[in-house]
Formats: sequence, structure tokens, C-alpha cells
Amino acid sequence: MEILKNVKNKVADVFQLIGPSIMPVIALLPIAALLMGIGSAMTQDAMIEIMPFLATSGVQKASVILNAMGSLIIGNLGLFFAVGIAMNLSGKSGMAALSGLVCFLAMHKTIEMVAGLGVESLEVSGYANVLGIYTFQCGVFGGLLVGLVVAALYNKFHEIQLPQSLGFFQGERFVPIVSVLAGMACGLVMLIIWPPIQGVFNAFTNWLTVTPYRFLCVFLYGFVMRLVQAFGMQHLIYPFFYFQMGEYTNKAGQTITGDSSIFFAQMADKTEITVGGFMTGSYIATVCCIAIAFAMYRTAKPERKQKVKGVLLGAALTAALTGVTEPIEFSFLLISPMLWFIYCVFVGFGYAVTDFLQIRLGTALAGNGLDYILYGIIPKAHNYLLFVPVAAVFFVCIYFIFKTYILKRNIKTIGREDESDIALEAELENNAEELPGRVLAYLGGAANIKSITNCITRVRAKVYDRSVVDLDSYKEIGAKAVVTPGSDNVQLVYGSASEKIANTIKHMIAGGMGTAASVKPAGYQAFAEGRLIAINEVTDEVFSQKTMGDGYAIIPKNGRVVSPVDGKIDSIFPTKHAFGIVASDGKEIILHMGLDTVELDGDGFEIKVSAGDTVSAGQEIAVMDLERIQELGKDTVIIQVFTNIDDRIVKAETGQMVKAGEKIAVTIE
Repeated sequence: MEILKNVKNKVADVFQLIGPSIMPVIALLPIAALLMGIGSAMTQDAMIEIMPFLATSGVQKASVILNAMGSLIIGNLGLFFAVGIAMNLSGKSGMAALSGLVCFLAMHKTIEMVAGLGVESLEVSGYANVLGIYTFQCGVFGGLLVGLVVAALYNKFHEIQLPQSLGFFQGERFVPIVSVLAGMACGLVMLIIWPPIQGVFNAFTNWLTVTPYRFLCVFLYGFVMRLVQAFGMQHLIYPFFYFQMGEYTNKAGQTITGDSSIFFAQMADKTEITVGGFMTGSYIATVCCIAIAFAMYRTAKPERKQKVKGVLLGAALTAALTGVTEPIEFSFLLISPMLWFIYCVFVGFGYAVTDFLQIRLGTALAGNGLDYILYGIIPKAHNYLLFVPVAAVFFVCIYFIFKTYILKRNIKTIGREDESDIALEAELENNAEELPGRVLAYLGGAANIKSITNCITRVRAKVYDRSVVDLDSYKEIGAKAVVTPGSDNVQLVYGSASEKIANTIKHMIAGGMGTAASVKPAGYQAFAEGRLIAINEVTDEVFSQKTMGDGYAIIPKNGRVVSPVDGKIDSIFPTKHAFGIVASDGKEIILHMGLDTVELDGDGFEIKVSAGDTVSAGQEIAVMDLERIQELGKDTVIIQVFTNIDDRIVKAETGQMVKAGEKIAVTIE
């Protein structure tokens, strides 16, 4: 079970790396959609009738340019994924971005040359011209592969040292060189794996057009998409449907893939729009959230209605105008998981019903009012008027279900909070400027931060020690929710304020603020009964000078020794005097029993566990015969050393008497 847990955490960690790294690239999509939407609107007969000046040659030329700019972004998403992911996973390195470009081109050129592709290949489905290279139409999949490979190469080699004669090519300058080779390797790999993958994509797309189970498939897409949004993992699902599934050749001869990309290409070509089934449901999600906000207002306590009216109205307008629904969703997600489940089911049915009725609405990223005008009304998208009564039905149904459930179960939604929550809300409002500092303190201070980023609605932090973070007190810093995927990730939901909070925290860390005073105690237990002392009090310079690492020690009162953490016994010294322990949070610990006791060859020690055993904090792992060890002339002090915390400082409340298994206050700064 421990192995499965570790694997699960590692997979979640990888997903949490990928999710934020693709967000800047995803942010290009609304720009492209807006350019193409405006460009297309300027050529619509209905718009020209209202504004005749649109028919002038200059305006029409501008519309062509706008469409071309949008198509440029849509048609090169694979390249943007390669460059963006490489840069974002390497600490915003420009050299990594350049290496991503080099690797991307090398991969596609290798495919072209080894497969012998030319202009004639464009006559066959599955091939494309990418920046003048005839290659596979692998879209964002190829960009994702290149981005991850280059990021890994950069993080491994950007500080490499070469012989003096090759010194010019060392460090970051080595990365583009090795990226060329990596691009060639990626090209050879893609020659093997991409044709069957493309075959699966095509088969799935064709199957969806004929299967009687399409309704169920689209429902599951919408349901799961909304369900995993609670963990910030929706970005790992929709790119396949938006950018990879399906195929369309535009009037310029370019092969376009993906529900979203095809929609805008067809809109630009002024041809019949045949896609949108995996986008239209997002409008239903927005409608549902507006209805839920109205239900929460109606069920608020009378004395709180005026107060929450502005909050809920603002959240509803945000959803209607931008499609950002998280502020509403997280207002009830953790309060009532059942309401969240009901909402996800409704959204899933929204996707399925609109697809079944062939309502084909495009969206820049999330369904909202502006998108409905640009990609529904103006281009007269298929069945766009039918959306209005369908949306009305969903609005009424989810409104009454939420209202009834909230009142019947007395759910503490906005406006129905306890007095303590109301007082906290007022206190946060009065100290809004202090919020970033409080968030940093909540996360354990600057010393506990590996990295901090944000997406549209979340502050995303990677921390050294998640046990420092009091996960139950997120309301005290004004967060709507906290999510902890993987082993070292903490996501705080703040809605549109997330970017400002994250950027302010970055500036605070860069300026040396939010350090030791902000760090909260970590959860470690005393490994023996006795007096807790600082490591520099140990009468052995190897430990007191922190040669092996920082830590603390206990002068034992009796010989019982327990594990200080949940973790795994990594090693037991043959002479039985020391353990290597890997804590569940990744800390590597040496527990050393006595000074110079290696010379006793195990005499005076009884080991209770074996190497490889999983242990719990407070579990007995050894017994020391203190009298025997002292009789042999050795000091019995027990030392705990952290060996993988770099130059960080360990502080403990020393000088006190502790009992084995008792929680002690420890900070790692």
C-alpha cells in the first residue's frame, strides 16, 4: 500500500507540474479566438447591414489580417506548447525556450527526412506542413513531448562543467546542443509510436460519429472535467478534445485538429460548423453557476442578504462575462460534497444534451456571454437560438434543487455562516493589504517554498515540508478552499486575486521577507524520553559542527527508542548503533545512538525492525542497554540529523524534558 501511495503521489506531482506549465500557452487560445471572432464578425452580412462601413476594402482587409493572426496561433499550438512548457518547467529560462524551439524543429525535420515526406504527403490525412517541414500532424502531443524532454534536459545540464577547451559550451549553452540530439531521438520515437496513436484518435473520432453511446461519452467528458476541476487537473483533459481530436482541412490547405481549432477554422472559412460538442456544455456550466449563486442569495439569512448580495452578484457577473466559475464553485465544494456531485452531474448532462440537440457554440476557453455573441449569434452557429430555452430549463432545475437541499440540510453556504466565520470575514477585509504575507506565513514562510505560481483562480505552491502547513485553517487567510494533490503541492483558491497574491509573494521572497518568523512548527515526535538539547551541545565535532547535517539530540532517561516520523527504515548499520530513515514527506534522517558506539559492534543494542520496514511515528525501533553502553565507556546521547535539507537550519525548543512519542516543535528554515 505504501508503494502504491508513493506512486500515486509521484504521478500527481507530475500532473501538477504539467498543469500550470501549459496555462500560459492555453492563455493564447482566447486571444486567437477573439481575433478570429472579430475578424469573422466583420465579414458577416448581418453585421454589414447594421454597419455598412464594414464593407469597405480597408475594413475587409483588416478582417482578413485578424483571421490570419488567429489562424497563426491555432495552427502552431504544437510549437507554443514545446517552447512554453520547456520554459515554464525550467524556471522561466529563455535558453530552455530556445532549446524547445530547436528540439521541436529537429524532431519534425527528422520525421520528414527518415520517412521521405514531401508536398505530396499533404494529400493524405494525418500529415501537415509545420513551418515548412512536411511531417506528421501530431499537434500539441508533439509539443508536449518536446517541452517535457527539454525541461528535463535543462534541469539536468544547465550547470554542466566541460573541459577548459570546450568551456564556451558549458552551462546553459550546452542545452540547445543536446536538445538537437534529443529532437532527433524524439523524431525517431514518433515515427514508431505516432501512427498507431493517430489511428486510435481517428478511430475514436469516427466511432463517436456513429455510436449510440455518444450521449454517454459526452456526458462523462463533461462530468469528469468538472469533477477533477476541484483538484486543478482539468487542464490535463480538455487539450486532447480541444486541440487533437478530429481533423479538418481549411481553404488554405492546412490540416487542423481539435474541436476548438476546427470550430474557429470553419468559422474563418465561412463554412458549415460541424464541431463544438465538447465546448457548448461549458455554457451550461456557467448558467448553472449563476443559478447556484441566485439560490445561495435566496437562502441567505435575512440580516446577511444585503452583505452577500454584492459578493454573489460579482461572482455571477464574473461567470457571465468571463466564464470563470471557480469563485462560485468553491463556495460550496468543501461545504457540501453532495452539492458538488449534483452540480457535476448537471454539467455532464448539459454537455450531453446540447451535443444531442446539435447546438454548436464555440468558446475561447469557457462559455460566457461575450463568447455567445461572437461565436453563436454573429456567425449564426447551428441551433444557437435553441440554447436559450435549454439553458433556461437547466437554470430553473438546478436553482430549485440547490435551494431545497441547502434549506433542508441547513448547509452553511454564503450568507448562512456561523458568527465566527462572519467575524473572520470582517477581519480579513480590514487587513486586505496584509493578505500575501499571511498566505506566505500559512505556507510555512519563504524557507518552506520551493516555487510559487498561479493559474486563473489558484495560488499554486510547491513546499519542502507540507506538514508545516495547517491545512485545516485555510479560511483564516481568506481562501475559498485548499487542495493538496501529490506530495508537496498546496493549491489555495482565491479566484481572480490569485495572480496578484502569487506575484506579491514572489517579490516578498526575493526581498528576503517572510523568513524565519513566518515558519510554523513541523510535526516530529521525540525519539526517546529525556532532555532535548541542541546539536551543537553534542560532544562530538562531527555532529556539533553539523558535518552530516543539522538536527538535535536527546540525552535519554531510558533505553527505549522510537521512530520520530512516519516513514521507512532505509538502512540499519551493521553495528546496530544507527538507522537511516526516509520520512513520508521525503526528509532523510540519520538516528545515531550514542557516540563512538560503532566500536561496540552491536553490544548494548537490540533492534526491533528490519531494513525496508514501514514505521509509524512513535513506533519502537530499538532498545539501548544504557548501563552496558556506559560501562563500556561510551556516551549514550541520541542524535537526529536531517541529511537532505541543504543549508537550511533546524530549530527545536531545546532544554525541555520530553517523552518518547511526544510531539515536539521543530522548524526547518
